[in-house]
Amino acid sequence: MRAALLLLRTCAVLVTLVHAPTGAVAWNQTETSAGKKVRWSTPCHNYYINEEGSHQIVDGSDMEAVKASFKAWTDVDCSALTFQFAGETNFSTTGFGQEESPINLVVFRDKKWPYNERPVAFTAVTYNKDDGLILDADIELNEQDYAFTTTPDKEHFKIDLQNTLTHEVGHVAGLDHSSDSESTMYFKAAPGESSKRTLGPDDIEGLCTLYPEANAKPCAAVKPQYLFIDFPEGKEPGGCSASVGRGGAVFPAGLLLVLALVALAGRRGAQLPRIRSGRQQGDELLFLGARCAAEPRGKRRRSE
Repeated sequence: MRAALLLLRTCAVLVTLVHAPTGAVAWNQTETSAGKKVRWSTPCHNYYINEEGSHQIVDGSDMEAVKASFKAWTDVDCSALTFQFAGETNFSTTGFGQEESPINLVVFRDKKWPYNERPVAFTAVTYNKDDGLILDADIELNEQDYAFTTTPDKEHFKIDLQNTLTHEVGHVAGLDHSSDSESTMYFKAAPGESSKRTLGPDDIEGLCTLYPEANAKPCAAVKPQYLFIDFPEGKEPGGCSASVGRGGAVFPAGLLLVLALVALAGRRGAQLPRIRSGRQQGDELLFLGARCAAEPRGKRRRSE
């Protein structure tokens, strides 16, 4: 019998920065609804970047920003967790298929954003609800509604890509938002901010608590290769259609999507989700909860 799985989605937010008091221990580990701690069971993990990359940043610095974001978490000396770039791919669908090999993916979406909510980014972490162990993690960046840059010193009115991604990779590692305003995992940021590129002491403490270096096993070196996913004609899957509302729906395959949203409010033209939990404060929409249902993905053939 297949184990029931949950898919947790978190997202980045860029709003006016409001500092909160920094506590001695402010980091938080993501938990399941049953109180299980969400984490990877092994330290070595590969990720792919969709070959199209950013549609706004065309000098190649978008790919380097993605790699640098994962590297920031990998380079922590007291932690065993390692993320390695495995290559580019034509694959663009996020989520987890129980009968398929997981692909940890970063993808930019400049059109047809698949969710009613309009955050800067979604991070989807699929885990086993019985023990909280992560099976798959994907990051989607919303270029349909937001302008990204890799040079925030010159384009301070845009969103720093690496700043956003470094925060999102923290979610991939199993960390939730922190109340330490100096940390990468703090739940707010300002346009042009780049401080989250560098992990703070709070982030490092959380990571090393979850994945202590003493338990490290050497990770096999990965040579990046192009990953081509071949779908039968007309069978390529699409993303789920998300909406905020009461209740939720279980996938036919036993999956439940749970959205943990931090959305940008007060932006001209922004479409905000209806509040189900959490609260609105001035021009900011703080932590919300929502659910959405989606059809399971079709089978795929992969070649490397």
